Amino acid sequence: MKKNCFILATIAALMSFSCSKIENVTEATIPETSIQSRVQTKGVGDKTPETFVYVETNDVNPLNAIDYWLADNTTAFDYVCFFSANIHKITVDSSEQPTLYLNPELCPYLCDNGTPVTTYTDAIHDNGQEAILSVLGDWQGIGLSNMDATQQEQFAYILCCVITQCGFDGVLFDDEYSGSNAVVSGSYSGIITKFKALCPDKKVFVFDWGGTNSISSSAAGLINGVHHGYFGYYLPNSYCNIPGIGTSQWSPISLELGQTYGSNALTTIQTWASNAKNSGYGEIMFFNLRTRSEVDPLPVLNKIASGAGWLTPVTCTGGNRAQLTPVTGGCTITYEMAQNCCN
Repeated sequence: MKKNCFILATIAALMSFSCSKIENVTEATIPETSIQSRVQTKGVGDKTPETFVYVETNDVNPLNAIDYWLADNTTAFDYVCFFSANIHKITVDSSEQPTLYLNPELCPYLCDNGTPVTTYTDAIHDNGQEAILSVLGDWQGIGLSNMDATQQEQFAYILCCVITQCGFDGVLFDDEYSGSNAVVSGSYSGIITKFKALCPDKKVFVFDWGGTNSISSSAAGLINGVHHGYFGYYLPNSYCNIPGIGTSQWSPISLELGQTYGSNALTTIQTWASNAKNSGYGEIMFFNLRTRSEVDPLPVLNKIASGAGWLTPVTCTGGNRAQLTPVTGGCTITYEMAQNCCN
């Protein structure tokens, strides 16, 4: 049975998750190679296009993304996305309220026996990268496109609280698997707008799938990056479903790293990277980074780097960190809990 996690107010206004006991949560291998040894590390903004990698926390440790480097000590990945927290709901006084569910595999990266964890986001920051938390539907009959104005406010508040307390630099919205075909006008835009009003210093990214065509041009101006959902294709920003997204906000490349590519495909990938660089596109997206022993991403990363004109070769200092022990039942974070924590 799923156990809720209760957020308790403290004098220091820190969030407290009361979850099932986490065993072996300490990351003993954070520096497989000492992060501090790379005193000349270059990070976000030191290369164009920027790079964004999704890591499936269900079975891969997101810190594997800190182990890939260009030849000039620039990190290969600028943004590391923890994929994914889920949108759930509860009934309170006959009204449905959105909640944020951290599944058993994601939970230990954000919570340690009732205390918010920043160990993993801190390691990413120390590496010159930024950490992003993605949110995704979960067949609960609620998602980014079908919240009313009150629910939008509640969900934005929960997100802002969790992202701030757990040290994330922003959120990625993915409007899939909600389990509902209902669409509420202004829902997706409202969530983005309300989140940015609460957390103006945090970044917003969007996976261009689901109800993204309902996002207004004003909300689009608050988005840092949009990733197309057709893996293995180069799509110019004319294919973006969000009105008003410019080249600097768009990733024309979305590559699945959970597979290997033949020589012809790698040559095409190199050409895509060159086109993205020369056309002024803002991002290149990678999905599903695996452990290096399972699927080595270096052939793809080297072709991307070569096409974009970055210093090669891309190297790896590990890439095989073990997944943490899951937390039985995970954690559910409600609007009331977030209010108690973040008021």
